[in-house]
Amino acid sequence: MATWSMAASASPSSAIASSRAAPRRVETGSGRADHVKDMNVDTLHLDKPGLILLGERQENFLKKWGGDWRGHNMKVLLSQTVFSGVATHHGNYNGYLKADLDSGGWPQTARNRAVRILKKAMPLHINGDQHLTTLTQYGADTQRDSCWSFCTPAIAAGYPRWWRPDEIGMKHANRPKHGRDNTGEFLDGFGNKVYVYAVGNPEVGKKKNRYELAHQKASGFGLVTIDTAAKTYHLDCFRFMIDATDGKAGNQFPGWPVTIHQDENSGENKLG
Repeated sequence: MATWSMAASASPSSAIASSRAAPRRVETGSGRADHVKDMNVDTLHLDKPGLILLGERQENFLKKWGGDWRGHNMKVLLSQTVFSGVATHHGNYNGYLKADLDSGGWPQTARNRAVRILKKAMPLHINGDQHLTTLTQYGADTQRDSCWSFCTPAIAAGYPRWWRPDEIGMKHANRPKHGRDNTGEFLDGFGNKVYVYAVGNPEVGKKKNRYELAHQKASGFGLVTIDTAAKTYHLDCFRFMIDATDGKAGNQFPGWPVTIHQDENSGENKLG
C-alpha cells in the first residue's frame, strides 16, 4: 500500500504503472523454479537470453516518458515489487535463500536495462509485495547510479521475509552515516548492485491476536509526500499498531522518515 500527497504544487507530478511478465522455468538446483537455496550457486547462469522483465513495449514507453516533461516536473514509477533481491530469508527465520526469482532482480540483463532507462526520468520507484519494507537505490554500471526505490510494507504481512546480509557474511561497502546493521552497498543474490539505506525486518511472529501478529510480522503502510516546488519526496514508513499522529519515533521502521531530492534519482547523491 502506498499513498502520496502534493505539497507546494507548482505543477503536477507524473506517475506510471509497470507490470512484469511471469518468470520462465530455469534450473535453480533447488527443486523449485523460483528459489536458489545454495549459497555457492552462480546465479549468473539464470540470466538467459530473451528473458523479460518489462518487455520491449514498456521499455520503449519508459524511454519516451523519461524525456517528456510537458505539464509536470517530477515523476513516480509504480510497480509490483523492487528491482533487486533485497531479502535473504523467506517464510521462516532460518529460511535462507540466495535468490528468489519472484522479484524484480531477475532476469539481471533486463533489470539493468530498466535501471539505466529510469535514470533519465529521475523517478521515485514505489513498490511493494515483498512483504519487507526497504529503502534502496539502484546501480547498474556503478553503485548508486540510478533511482531510489521505496518498497512499502504490506498492510497485512503473512509470509515474512528478512534482509540479514551481515550474519551470512555478504560483503558490503559504504555503510550509511546512521551505521545500522545490514545497510550499505551490496551485490544481491543475483549480482545486482543495490545500496540499502533502511530495512524494516520483522520479528518472529508468536502472538495469538491477529493484529498483534501482523504487527510482529512488520505490517504497516508507507506515505510519500511530494513537494514539487522543493523537488523532494518525503518518505514515512509506519508500523501497523501505532498512532501515526502522536509523534513517537518508534512509530516508524528504523531509518525512516527520509527525504530524497529529485536529482538523487539520477545518481546525484546527497543522502549518505
